[in-house]
Amino acid sequence: MATNQDPHVGVKTRFIIGLLKLLKAGSEKVLVFSQNLDPLLLLERMLNKEFGWVQDREFLQLDGKVPMNERQSIIQRYNDPKGRVRVLLASTKACGEGITLTGASRVIFMDVLWNPAVIRQAIHRAFRIGQTKIVHVYRLISSGKSTQRKLSYCLTFPLYPDFPPLSISISTLTCFVALLYVDFFFHPPLLIIC
Repeated sequence: MATNQDPHVGVKTRFIIGLLKLLKAGSEKVLVFSQNLDPLLLLERMLNKEFGWVQDREFLQLDGKVPMNERQSIIQRYNDPKGRVRVLLASTKACGEGITLTGASRVIFMDVLWNPAVIRQAIHRAFRIGQTKIVHVYRLISSGKSTQRKLSYCLTFPLYPDFPPLSISISTLTCFVALLYVDFFFHPPLLIIC
C-alpha cells in the first residue's frame, strides 16, 4: 500500500489534485474510480491534507465495505446539486448496474481495466438519462510495461466501436496517452480523454 501523502510524488495523484484545484471554485463534481481500495484510501488522506476536506462532508466513498442500506443515501448526497460533496471515491465493482451518479461532470479512472464493458458501465453511472452537464472522462495511464501491455490490449477493443477516436496524441511527459472520443449523438456530449 502506498503511504506517501504528497500528491506531487505520483503523476496520477498530481493530476487529480491539480484538476480538483482548478474545479474548486466551480460547482463541478468529480467521480474517481479505482478497482483497488488502496489508491482510494490514499486519495482520501490527500483530500484531507491538501484541501482540509472531511469524509462525509466534502467527499464520500462508495466501495464494497459500505452496507447496502447506506449506499442510496451516499448516492443521493452526491447527486444533490446544493450539497457540499465535491468528490466521490468509488470502487468500480461497488458501482455496478442501477446506480445513477448524474451529479458528476468529471469521471476519472485511476487504473487500466481489461474489460471495456466495465469501463462503459462505470462511465454510464454519470452519463445517463437525467444528465444535463457535459461529462468529461479521464483514464489515467502511467508508463510501465504492465500498464502499456494492458493499454495496448484495451485499445484493440474501442469503448465505442462505432465512433473511432478523433485524435491520438502522447504528451511530452510520456506518462499519459490521450485519446479523445466525442459522441455527438448524445446530449450533452460525452468526452473521453484516455
